[in-house]
Amino acid sequence: MQREILPTLKGDIIGGISVAFVALPLALSFGVLSGAGAAAGVYGAICTGILTSIFGGTKAQISGPTGAMTVVLVSMADKYGMDGLVASMILAGVFEIIMGVLKLGKYIRLIPKPVMVGFTNGIAILIFTSQFKYFNMSPVLCSISIALMLILPMINKKIPYAIITVIVGTLLSKFFFPMPADAVVGTIPLMIPALQIPNFFAMNMVDVCQAGLTLALLGAIESLLSAMVVDEMTNTKHDSDREVLGQGIANTVAGCFGLIIGTGAIARSVVNVNAGGRGRMSGIIHALVLILLIAVFGDLAAQIPLAVLGGVLMGTAIRMPEYHESVRLSRASKEAFVVIAVTTVLTAVVDLTFAVAIGVLISALSMLFSVANGYLEEYPVPTGENQKKI
Repeated sequence: MQREILPTLKGDIIGGISVAFVALPLALSFGVLSGAGAAAGVYGAICTGILTSIFGGTKAQISGPTGAMTVVLVSMADKYGMDGLVASMILAGVFEIIMGVLKLGKYIRLIPKPVMVGFTNGIAILIFTSQFKYFNMSPVLCSISIALMLILPMINKKIPYAIITVIVGTLLSKFFFPMPADAVVGTIPLMIPALQIPNFFAMNMVDVCQAGLTLALLGAIESLLSAMVVDEMTNTKHDSDREVLGQGIANTVAGCFGLIIGTGAIARSVVNVNAGGRGRMSGIIHALVLILLIAVFGDLAAQIPLAVLGGVLMGTAIRMPEYHESVRLSRASKEAFVVIAVTTVLTAVVDLTFAVAIGVLISALSMLFSVANGYLEEYPVPTGENQKKI
């Protein structure tokens, strides 16, 4: 253990601190978006950040609440209420543990790239449209926040543009655009979250299990995609099955305390690696710094306008789609364009699981027809005189 930690400790400390400043505004935003509250988002980031760093299969990966997962949680809360939401999060973690134990992680990576691109694009649309209620609270503050989220990365990608956006937006609110008490984040208590085990017997377990499976598949897919990005940046190879298992352990624990569950987060993991993080300590340090930030700046965080957090998520949503990859794949083949378009629309309009299933089906049929056409070109079916000769 000592050999694994010491050579990367300096980089892990710098990486963990850097990521914490990126993760805090996003955790607050995703907590508010889910309906569980800002505290559930922050403590969810702390819980999943620590546990996935210990048990996960990617050393430099940072886990926490993400946009795609939170969008699904919103629909779960609307359908089943908070008890159903907590139950589905717990079951999501359990299903991920089962997938890890059964070593199914490597098969999840077989989902075609066009499907994942379309899925990401659709999630971005969902996140953007879900923030209109916060935009209406203060169009000016929200618009300024969106602009900062888009402009600051153009100046320097390494600056913590999300936290800067939140600070600027909060200061503008305090001096120029005062907000009512119900339009700000509110108190974020420094506490140990309490157990919130729901009464599973009082629920429609078919619906809750389906919701949990949806969250588990989404979490596994996102985490493994993030793991592959980390692999490319660090020239390492992650353990897919251990990664899914680690995410499952973290999400089961987080769900039991009513915290927002998470996945491997590409943006936060990239920040960690670029700052020098290479080991498991970076994720743990990021979580400890989050606790410190809440302890020191909790009162200030309580004054953050929801319109500013809405702007942060809207800006994130605009940056989220894989524009270049969508164009590249669409130019490469018409089939990829169809898959991306269909998956994007179905994700935004119908259902995430259904969108992925249809996207995979179209991709499979496209591959089948391609193989069949290649076979027929090499061994054409006899017709006319050729058939008589045979």
